[in-house]
Amino acid sequence: MMKKVVCLMIILASLFLVSCGEATITPTGTAGETSANTPMDEPTETPAPGARFHGIVEGKSRILLFRGGTLWYYSKVDGESYNFCFDPLCQHSLKNDFCISRLFANHNYSSDGCVYSEKHDRFYFTRGQNIYSTSFDASDLKLECSFGENGKIDRSLKSADLIEYNTNLSRLRIHGDYLYFIRANDETGIWQIVRYNINTRKTEEMTASGGEWITSYELADDYIYFKTLDDNWQLRFYTTDFDFKERNEVDDSISISASNMSVEVYYDGYFYERNVNRADGAETDGELYRINPLTGEKTLIVRDDRLGSGSSQILCADKNGVYFSMWNYIATGYVKDNIQGLHEVGTANNNIWRISYDGEFTKVLDFPRGEIQTMNFVEDGAIILFSRIYHKEINVDDPDAIAVVYVLFEIDEDGNLVNPKPIGSYAANEDLITLFEGEWH
Repeated sequence: MMKKVVCLMIILASLFLVSCGEATITPTGTAGETSANTPMDEPTETPAPGARFHGIVEGKSRILLFRGGTLWYYSKVDGESYNFCFDPLCQHSLKNDFCISRLFANHNYSSDGCVYSEKHDRFYFTRGQNIYSTSFDASDLKLECSFGENGKIDRSLKSADLIEYNTNLSRLRIHGDYLYFIRANDETGIWQIVRYNINTRKTEEMTASGGEWITSYELADDYIYFKTLDDNWQLRFYTTDFDFKERNEVDDSISISASNMSVEVYYDGYFYERNVNRADGAETDGELYRINPLTGEKTLIVRDDRLGSGSSQILCADKNGVYFSMWNYIATGYVKDNIQGLHEVGTANNNIWRISYDGEFTKVLDFPRGEIQTMNFVEDGAIILFSRIYHKEINVDDPDAIAVVYVLFEIDEDGNLVNPKPIGSYAANEDLITLFEGEWH
């Protein structure tokens, strides 16, 4: 059992990896400083969007896109895509680690390493053991707080830094004037929830440095729900206020899967979790549950074999329902290599379904050419990150594919995802534009 848990911890840790020219740094915080609990200001942000993974971060006028080696943004003002760097002389070269669009290029959709504060009109980034912030236009770069040298921007964030993943800050969240995140305690190595006060520039440990290991957490509207491993390597479940003064253990019977170390999608008062295993461990039709950790309420929304595959995944939720991608393998061609010889390739998570809160299924996207990684709602629609899109001929030898593609969809009156538009680094790609202007389904 312990080996299994340790393996799961290693896997989880790996998911937490996170102006041009010589950047000027303004240090504003000191690692290790603590502050007494003070009354929370009224929050000015809502919790992170109801999504399992955050492939994008939306600000007032632009949306940051986190994949592909360079940080891009989509402008909500003119509908165009740009590097997140505003130096007209910069070439945004991969050789220039001090271009602002390169400094945070190692973030990915699962690291949760950036948040936006509408109140302060700033983006906050984790980078190794540090948190930096910048104004909406990538100027005024500041070191907010630091726990070590790993990730300092005067050091190129190369593989040597990334190997030290257990020291990296992860799962960054914002509530009012506070940033919350997970970090490993320097002495014990145990993951804790820590928060940073943007106004006082002080940090404080919110959970104990011994006796429990934080595996995941999420901010709800007025509380925090988190999971831990105790000294006996058992998962335990808690709710707490934002100051961690009113902490309550939750009956683990509300957890659909006791081995699930992550926190599922939260939206409008409830967490939504998918279950694919019976109590005896045998596979069964998938189930979607609505959970309220404060009350212990656990309600089955629907049981359906379309939710049953272990490779299907919940993506996000909104007022209309919960969205998930169903495993549906479709061959797109054949490739040959020295290991497998001639073999078939294709896509599997190539569709999105919406399950209404009364259990009705509606397919809102069917795109056999694309492999879906994330879906995030934005002001004017939804952005999907595809790990690859087969953009030319399919069912041929060596089909051409483009990797790491962001696509902005409009949402029609029936809730379908329509009028796809490539954004980010492939915004001007003629092959993608032609594909989406034609019969892209």
